[in-house]
Amino acid sequence: MKKERISILHPQGLGDAIICNGLCRYYANKENVEKVYVYIPKRYVNLAKWKYRDCKVITVIPINASQKAAYLY
Repeated sequence: MKKERISILHPQGLGDAIICNGLCRYYANKENVEKVYVYIPKRYVNLAKWKYRDCKVITVIPINASQKAAYLY
C-alpha cells in the first residue's frame, strides 16, 4: 500500500498551534501516513519541535508569517 505524505498549515497563532497538536498527531498515527509536514511561523518553531519531539513522522517547517499557503505547495 502506498504511504501518504500530509501537509498541514494551520492558523498562525500560538493558541492555534497548541490546539492543532491533536490534529497533527492524529494523522501521524495513521498506518497509511509516511510523513506529516507542519508549516509554522518561525517564531514558534522551537515550541513546535519540542511539542513533536517524540513523533518521528512529524516534520516542522518554518515559514514567514506573511507567506501565503499557495506558495508552499
